[in-house]
Amino acid sequence: ADMILFHNSNTKKMYYNIHSHKVAKCDNTITIYNVSLHNDIIISALSSIGIAPWESDLYTKTNVALLTKYGINENVVAIGEVGLDKRIDTPLTQQLAIFTHQILIAEQCNKPMIIHCVGYYNELIQLFRKRRPTVKYILHGFRGKSPLAQELVKHGFYISLGEKSVLHQESIQQIPLNKILIETDDSDIHVEEVYKSISSIKNISVEELKKSIEENITQCFGWNLRN
Repeated sequence: ADMILFHNSNTKKMYYNIHSHKVAKCDNTITIYNVSLHNDIIISALSSIGIAPWESDLYTKTNVALLTKYGINENVVAIGEVGLDKRIDTPLTQQLAIFTHQILIAEQCNKPMIIHCVGYYNELIQLFRKRRPTVKYILHGFRGKSPLAQELVKHGFYISLGEKSVLHQESIQQIPLNKILIETDDSDIHVEEVYKSISSIKNISVEELKKSIEENITQCFGWNLRN
């Protein structure tokens, strides 16, 4: 799975899965796999790479250098997942320092960020208002309420929806189509199932949703899909 995957001459649009921890090949789907610095790093498919909030032990000079090195690999299309999480023991100040450093790396590599956030949305929004990052930012696996969805969109976030997101129909109805991306995260389901659920909630056809997602992918990742 290399960059040639983007050169899709078919009129039928692909499914895009922007965040997955499971490696599974599928002819009609382009997937971005989450790679951890905990493992031997193999970038043979489209990937995101980053230090997650619960991986603060990985925040070393060596790993930051590795992250910067892999960040410019053409198959690494995003820095992530990175972010903030209230459920873990790592102090917020430490989480913010690690996250902020990775924003700089994302900007240096000119790659979007795939962001994990639990319980620290105010802090996340404050950070982005203060820093105004120059790359796109994608809030993955969104399961928040409608006012939060609207606030994130207002601040320029793209919102990635997964299997559990579909329980929050009112929120999804509030997210404009030009800000939605789709993922499977660590679920075994096919991303097509998430597309079906989201298109039903948005009261549009799957093909209409696929068209919007493809346009959003181009906006976020800069992929030229029709060469």
